[in-house]
Amino acid sequence: MLALLAWVLPYGEVASVLALAAGATSAFTDRQYRLDGLVVAGVCIAALQLFFALLLFTMDLAGH
Repeated sequence: MLALLAWVLPYGEVASVLALAAGATSAFTDRQYRLDGLVVAGVCIAALQLFFALLLFTMDLAGH
């Protein structure tokens, strides 16, 4: 859910980093937790949003 909110928040990069951290924590903690599709989807959405934000930032710096 946090990864989806990253697309509409003004500073979505912060929410994207938090979503990545939460997903990684959920995936790499004790094996009593099952790695489900929601964790994988959240991490993928957050990573794509962060990549897109960094791409736009570098394009802005380059003057495009």
